Amino acid sequence: PFGWKLVPLTSRLQNTSNRARGKTAVKVIFRNEMLILVPVEPEESSALTRWKADHRGHSFILATDQGSGLMLRDLGDPRLNQPINVTSRHPSKRIQLIGNFADTPFELDGQRYCSVESFWQSLKCRCESDRQRIAALPGPGAKLAAREFPNTESFQYCGAEILVGSFAHWDLMQRACRAKFEQNPRALAALVSTFPHPLVHRLKGDSRTIPGDVMAGIWLGLRHQYCQAQLAAQAVQ
Repeated sequence: PFGWKLVPLTSRLQNTSNRARGKTAVKVIFRNEMLILVPVEPEESSALTRWKADHRGHSFILATDQGSGLMLRDLGDPRLNQPINVTSRHPSKRIQLIGNFADTPFELDGQRYCSVESFWQSLKCRCESDRQRIAALPGPGAKLAAREFPNTESFQYCGAEILVGSFAHWDLMQRACRAKFEQNPRALAALVSTFPHPLVHRLKGDSRTIPGDVMAGIWLGLRHQYCQAQLAAQAVQ
């Protein structure tokens, strides 16, 4: 990262920057599973100290190289590769905001909903008055109240017949999530803040109408769009 390369035969490190064309002595120690660099000059010692602080806990891989030198490639902080399970029971309130049970009122197609779960459960109602009643309930209450309605193979939405568990059904979930995030800045900030962690939706019993992988895919797709939009806005500034 500092324009250096290892010269193993002489155990020296060559600084290839414009201001230092000579060779700077550095100890290279091979000890079982470890390769240890010990800088000698104060300048290199300070630079290596800063580099270590920026890469603490990172994983590295030995790059394929046919030459006599050696290169290690940074794989990043392994903690960033840990998936986040987005559920209403997550210990972080910030992560809970991303989930469907969070109280994040939004409007979609002229109807106001207390949460994404409220929207999802309201789709089970044939009667418009029942749908509005479920829409106004918080997520857990909406799920409980919707149990009074029998399961059906399809439902009506905005004049269209939608098959339960179909791509059209999932598309409604995506639209509801988009409306939620775009009308609730705190929820949007929570979603974007999870980058670059993978997002999953793992429950004891997976949904038959919208599996956890589909739900997580909706969040990931929206997060990608919002992150790209933020980068584009920053580039214009």
